[in-house]
Amino acid sequence: MLQSIYQEHRQMSQLLAVLTNIHRAIGKEQPVRFDLVRDIIDYLQDHAEHYHHPKEDLIYNHFKRYYPDQAMAVIQLSREHEELESITEEFMTAVQMVLFDAVIPLSVFYDKLGAYIERQRLHLHLEEQVILPKIAQYFGDDDWQELKAQWQHDHEDPLFGHHIDSKYRALAACLNTGIYQLALDQNAS
Repeated sequence: MLQSIYQEHRQMSQLLAVLTNIHRAIGKEQPVRFDLVRDIIDYLQDHAEHYHHPKEDLIYNHFKRYYPDQAMAVIQLSREHEELESITEEFMTAVQMVLFDAVIPLSVFYDKLGAYIERQRLHLHLEEQVILPKIAQYFGDDDWQELKAQWQHDHEDPLFGHHIDSKYRALAACLNTGIYQLALDQNAS
């Protein structure tokens, strides 16, 4: 289970790299593909919030239950997952406004995108540098077996799995052939 968490974090980091490239391009006043921003946020809302975070929460709750004297570091993470869900939902509203040509200054969107990327990166950093190593240090085979028995989700990742969902094909092409080039709007000149 721990390896799947790390793999999903690498995948999320790839998506944050695309968002970072888009953020840089906006800062340079280059045209970008906002549809890719929408697809990334949609994926994070769907996959991270309904599959990835619940898996992490299962692990964190187990840690708090069986290793309470070491659990101070993980106590806040479930709350942080709820905050990330709210932040992602708010940012998706801003993305939709841009896509529907609503009046939102590009500088405001630029700031929101930068803040969103930073918040996601801080969360991943906390988990990978502090929380997951501590869990790996304390958990034994019995802990992992118990968690595997509890985690009964059969889930095919719609972007990074064997079958790419049609709504993520443009994003998958971006990830497979060049994060920066395809994140820019090739039709604008």
